Amino acid sequence: MGDMLHSQLVEHRSVVRKNDPRFIETINYYKGKTVSYIDIPFAVKAAFDGLPEEKQQQVYSMWQSEKKSEQTALILAIFGFSLFYVGKAGLGILMLVTGGGCWVWWIIEMTKAKKRAEEANVEILQRLIMQVR
Repeated sequence: MGDMLHSQLVEHRSVVRKNDPRFIETINYYKGKTVSYIDIPFAVKAAFDGLPEEKQQQVYSMWQSEKKSEQTALILAIFGFSLFYVGKAGLGILMLVTGGGCWVWWIIEMTKAKKRAEEANVEILQRLIMQVR
């Protein structure tokens, strides 16, 4: 099936999203069909593009089910649980034990929650790419 998809490939291009250059949108155009991989982080773009099309689809669908929501991380940061959400349980326990570092750490975490979710998503995607190779 992968050979069939590659033989039908008409055009392949990568577009840097104007609002956020850290992410690239990869679009594959097939006869009468567009397959779009939106929000592939730039840090893993080359590794992702190096996979065959069928493995790209597999990795992308697994990543969509495992990736962390930036909005959820921000909401959990309000209550001090965003570190647990992004897989940093040790730091999360330390933050809770110290009372958010006397509120200073809690305030900092409120500003970093979205970035931590993005970093966790890159790590998840890197792990998935390594698994399918």
